[in-house]
Amino acid sequence: MIEQNKCYEKYPLQIVFVVNLVSFLIYIIGCYLIYQIGAIWTAVYILYILWLEIRLIKGSCPNCYYYGKTCAFGMGKISKLFFKKAKKKMKIQLITWKDILPDFLVSIIPALVGIALLIIKFDFIILLLIIILIILTSAGNGFVRGSLACKYCKQRKLGCPAEKLFEKANKKKMNGFGIAKNAKSFKRENDDHKFVILSNKNSLKESFGILKLKKSTAKILKEINKEAWND
Repeated sequence: MIEQNKCYEKYPLQIVFVVNLVSFLIYIIGCYLIYQIGAIWTAVYILYILWLEIRLIKGSCPNCYYYGKTCAFGMGKISKLFFKKAKKKMKIQLITWKDILPDFLVSIIPALVGIALLIIKFDFIILLLIIILIILTSAGNGFVRGSLACKYCKQRKLGCPAEKLFEKANKKKMNGFGIAKNAKSFKRENDDHKFVILSNKNSLKESFGILKLKKSTAKILKEINKEAWND
């Protein structure tokens, strides 16, 4: 049996801290890289980040289970300070990669600026910051969302558009599966196939019993070889 993860009614503060720390570091590195081409562009970048956060707490949080509560990102309580809870239940619609592209641009734009700066003049600090930015955006976000945030999210159980998007992407990547050696049951489904394996018993053994040979294998092979050449 697969043990299901419990859902938090209120996320522990240490999880909220780690999740927001990753985002904060991405923003700081992004600001530093863009600052190299001008303070005005840095201000535009900061305004862009603020727009993304406002879009989140205004458009998503009022429809979320954690509205007014401590979610993994801490936005549920912030949203309640500025916006009212949605009266109608949000209809779960599948979002596309195009919908979350603005969130990726927070890291993509500074990374491109940094690469351009390296082409103009190499700087080890700029290179190091680009590498850290890429790690935080990929592995860092993957860890906090997969192991800390989404894993224990109540809204994910109720229905989350982002969860459906990533679930669909994972299904397309699933070309095979592995089974633990001592597994007694296994089940996996995708869009085209459904695999169900029950029990690890030997069906042939149960149906036909155990085959016992009265002669050694070498002797049997010798007799077969002799019979094969006798016309």
